[in-house]
Amino acid sequence: MMPTPDGELATMAGDLTSAGPAPAVVTLTPADRADGGAELAAYSARCAPLVARREQRAWAEGYLRGLLLADVARKTVDAMALRLLGAGPPAARQVRALQQFIGAGAWDDPALLAEHQRVVAASLGEHDGVLILAGSEVPKRGVHSAGVAAQWCGATGKTDTCQAGVFLGYASRTGDPLLDRRLFLPEPWVDDAHAPRWRACRIPADVVFRTKAQLAAEMVEQVQQRGDLPATGLVCDAWLGRTQARLERVDAAGLW
Repeated sequence: MMPTPDGELATMAGDLTSAGPAPAVVTLTPADRADGGAELAAYSARCAPLVARREQRAWAEGYLRGLLLADVARKTVDAMALRLLGAGPPAARQVRALQQFIGAGAWDDPALLAEHQRVVAASLGEHDGVLILAGSEVPKRGVHSAGVAAQWCGATGKTDTCQAGVFLGYASRTGDPLLDRRLFLPEPWVDDAHAPRWRACRIPADVVFRTKAQLAAEMVEQVQQRGDLPATGLVCDAWLGRTQARLERVDAAGLW
């Protein structure tokens, strides 16, 4: 969660903590990961038609398998590919191919997100489900990653060089998956003076500056417009919830 400068969220968190015992820590075991292979294959098969080429479909499933099932400490492309494919020259070629897919591959992102949300609705959806909005940041070194800037970083608890995003999740009695995400681009990233930098990161030329609250509202409204996922309420941290215009858009979407 993203704390506010005046400590408002810290006070709220303290009140919640004192209200009852801390939630249990949930961890995945190697056996859990092994059991997930068949489900992952079924999920990949539903999304495969939205990835144009057969090779890309294979790389997409391999990348998901590495993220979710590979028993490696750091989820880098190199580590996942070598763990799944083994060492040696063939694996080195596979690493380069997977890097190419992640760095320059093309797929229909909106269609994939819509299909993912239909899967969530079918498997976890409940009439009184709740949408969840939250910001999250990743510390970075250097200035070349898309959207990196000196800004509030929840991971370090201070203003720091990082990438920031807004994320939309869903919660029901049977699960709490991620639904959507938006990279936050600070204003300097979308002005004409910084055009060479965002072109190098392949940021589309028609991208304009949006606040985190605007990005959050867009994700919620898209889910509502699709109409596949049942939800009656929305929760978010104090930083996103303190914007009156944001609250009005939530109300207009018919959510508590």
